[in-house]
Formats: sequence, structure tokens, C-alpha cells
Amino acid sequence: MAPCRRCRWLLGLALGALAGATPPVTADEAGCGAADVGRGVIAAAAVPVGSGRPWLRLAAPVGTATGVGLAGIIVPRGLGVDDRRGFDRLAAAHVGTALRLMADKIELDRRRRLVALVGLPDGRLLQQELLEAGLAVSDGTLAACASTFSASESLARRGKRGIWATPTRLIVDDGTETPSLPDFLVLRGRIVSVGRSGRTTYLNFGRDRRTDMTVRLDDRIAADLAASGRRADGLVGVVVEARGWVEDRDGPLLQLPAASALALWDDGRW
Repeated sequence: MAPCRRCRWLLGLALGALAGATPPVTADEAGCGAADVGRGVIAAAAVPVGSGRPWLRLAAPVGTATGVGLAGIIVPRGLGVDDRRGFDRLAAAHVGTALRLMADKIELDRRRRLVALVGLPDGRLLQQELLEAGLAVSDGTLAACASTFSASESLARRGKRGIWATPTRLIVDDGTETPSLPDFLVLRGRIVSVGRSGRTTYLNFGRDRRTDMTVRLDDRIAADLAASGRRADGLVGVVVEARGWVEDRDGPLLQLPAASALALWDDGRW
């Protein structure tokens, strides 16, 4: 048995124990290669007041999990009241349906919610529905879902749906004053310089770090970027979009969560 197949089989046994069921099968492409945890009946959905991960309340526990956090997406603070109601309506359409839960690892938060992908009866993901409606944005953390989520999000961007009807509520361009931090944002701009300090790489969007945006990469993410043909030191002068949580660290600073959270901008199109 090939090592990667054995690893997936062992992961299946662990997730099967969580679900209290037989060992799960490998998920199909709609699940971005994740493994089945089990089936969960959705009782209700909730969105955070500010930017954050939306979550679902389960009608009955799946293993020890009483709820599900929707992996790979964020409902941004800038989403309007009407769109938040749209989120509730879309989620309500799935209440009472046994939906497929998928995850690569067992990750429960302090409220016993499992962070997972949620498969709909038609084989698509609930995450895809929310992204296509502009009611959520990809957080860039799931490399295996990057192309799937990007395609779904692009439909909302082109159709100016939801958050993308007024993208300035989410996107910070060069020279734009940042909102109150911390917050989840998309930083769009031209990289002016690249710096190194120890094992950390910095992508600078301006000359003054106290006022201009900076993206911080650890060595692992810098290596992943290089492996995808985007060496950090080759990005000077390139316009990019980087997404993640921005904090005020003597200036606005985004810790890039994964290489898939940075994309090149090509003539205003993805």
C-alpha cells in the first residue's frame, strides 16, 4: 500500500471514531479531497457580528461536536444587513437536511464545534453557495480548495453580489485608510519592496511601515510561494491581492495564513 493511501486510511479511522460510524470514505472533488466525518442535520445557522467564521448548529451531535464552523470562509464585517438576512435565508433552506461533513483533521473549538466542509445533497459545498452569492469570502487557508473557492468567488465578484457590490467594504487599495483593526481584509496593491528579518519575509506595499501595508510570511509559506513560481523577491513591482487578518503592529500588518491567500492581479482580472 502506498504511504499516502495508508495515511488517508488511518485518517479515515480517526474521523470514523469521531462520527461514531464505520470508517469514512474519501470525499470527492467537491470536498477538495477531504475525508468524510459523517452526516449532520442542520438546526440553525449563525453569522458573527463582526468579521468571522459562520457556523451551523446541529440538531444532534456528531461524535462530540454540537456545531460546525464553515471551513475556509469568512463572513466579513462589511456585509450589509440585507445580505446577512440573505445568508440566513440561504442557510434556512438546508435546515433539517442531513448534510455531509468533511475535514482533513479533527479540530473542535471551545464550544465543541467542528471546523469542516459541508457537502450539499447535490454534491456541491455550502461554502460554494455562500461564496457565489457574495455572502462570504474565501479566507485563503485551504490550498486544496483554492481553485474551487476562487471560481465560486469570481462569480460573485463579476456579478457584484453581496459584499462585492461595494468591495471597498472589504478591499483596501494603495493609499486607502484602513478601518479599525484587527479585521479580515483583502489587501490589493503593488509590492514596493521585499525585506527579510531572521526567518521572516516582509512584502512592503509602501515605504513607511507605520502607515503602509505590510504582509508577513514565515519560511514555510515563502517556500510554498516559491514552489508555485511566485518567489517573494520576484514580486517587487507586481500587483497582488493578499487576504487575511490585519492587525496594527506599529503599522497595518497581515500575517499571510497560506500561500493560497496571495494571488497575482492581471489587468484587473483573476
